[in-house]
Amino acid sequence: MTNMNNPFDPNFGKVPKIYLGRQKIVEDIVQSLESGTGPYQTSMIYGMRGVGKTSLLADITSTLEQKNNWLVIYLAMTNDLLATLIQSIYQEANNTIKKALDRIDGVKFSAFGFELEVHVSNPQSTYQVLLEEMLKVLKKHDQSLLIAIDEVKETPEIVNLASIYQIMVLKEYPINIMMTGVPKNVGSV
Repeated sequence: MTNMNNPFDPNFGKVPKIYLGRQKIVEDIVQSLESGTGPYQTSMIYGMRGVGKTSLLADITSTLEQKNNWLVIYLAMTNDLLATLIQSIYQEANNTIKKALDRIDGVKFSAFGFELEVHVSNPQSTYQVLLEEMLKVLKKHDQSLLIAIDEVKETPEIVNLASIYQIMVLKEYPINIMMTGVPKNVGSV
């Protein structure tokens, strides 16, 4: 018989009501991300199912979402990670940043997504250029971006996103990524 009042019952994708000693960890991670220095710019939270990876990610992202200078984008493991990232940045941005993003040449944003105004043979390289232009806008407006991916797996799309992300980090754009996964799926991500 299950105790209905047990606050420690694991539940898929739900944030528990009580954490055991996690608040200090969350504060340290958030502080490190806000300072722009430290080891958490690129983070992988991994462990067996049910240990609280998603809960920790949710606690960190909800803390950052409350801050005016952070944009938190959640990505699901789909085939169109870059396009979804670009569309989500626009949709989650405030009106001032949306107006600045609307001035990027060669793209037209709308509530339904975005259109590239030039014919391209390789959309992946175009997405990289567009993401970089968007990050320039975010940097100019003192906004930082956190990409959150739960239950990551090694796919060609995640490898492509990681490659482009690495370039953006090298160019010192305000971009961060935090992922969760089980050990068998994140061994080489």
